Amino acid sequence: MSLMRRVMEGVSMRGGVRRNGHARASAAFAIAGTVICMLRPAGVVAQGTGTGQAVPPAPIVSNPKPAGVAAPVDTSGPTVPADYRVGMEDIFSVKVWEDDRIQGKVIVGPDGTVSLPLVNSIRAVGLTFEQFRQAIVEAAQKYVEGAVTVTLQLEQINSRKVYVTGEVTKAGVYPLVVPLTLSQMIVVAGGVTEYANKKNVVVNRVENGKRISFKINYGDIVNGKKLDQDIDLKPGDMIYVH
Repeated sequence: MSLMRRVMEGVSMRGGVRRNGHARASAAFAIAGTVICMLRPAGVVAQGTGTGQAVPPAPIVSNPKPAGVAAPVDTSGPTVPADYRVGMEDIFSVKVWEDDRIQGKVIVGPDGTVSLPLVNSIRAVGLTFEQFRQAIVEAAQKYVEGAVTVTLQLEQINSRKVYVTGEVTKAGVYPLVVPLTLSQMIVVAGGVTEYANKKNVVVNRVENGKRISFKINYGDIVNGKKLDQDIDLKPGDMIYVH
């Protein structure tokens, strides 16, 4: 308001000429308008259409997912291990985008299959994650016209287990969801007891249908010696601490 008053006073005194109230006010507001325009911050532009109406914001368009294009990946479940193979009791979420009937959570049964609405049983045990997804695609193609898009989410890994027994604090069955070494699994099991023979730890494993055993000096590993004995565990390994 002080700027407007100074402008009006300047107009009334210009050239010493007295003008009537209406003329002075008109001139003052004209100059004030020019000053306000000059003071407007750069880049601020009034929106309009030239008819006095505001320009509506541009609409946000969501493009539908084209058929056959990979659906968004849900990463809320556990990370799929690099050497993962589908096993019994593993749990998945399945969604076929082209048919809402073919979706839901499934668990791998004792016979190695999963059951989905409409497509019935699908063999799963022993397949990689991508092979299993492709098996669902092929099964759904019998009931869906055109390309089939499947979202497969691993919800829970129950098939990858390691068994720890003997002189450990907490003997039992432990999930092998992330890579672990022998020493790390012993820590998970609460460590060895005071009666344990650290020089005599055995890991039994079945590979290619053959049973093999590793005799390991756990005491050396603890002391930072012969660390190559600290083997990476595999699903199904049996650890026995004497």
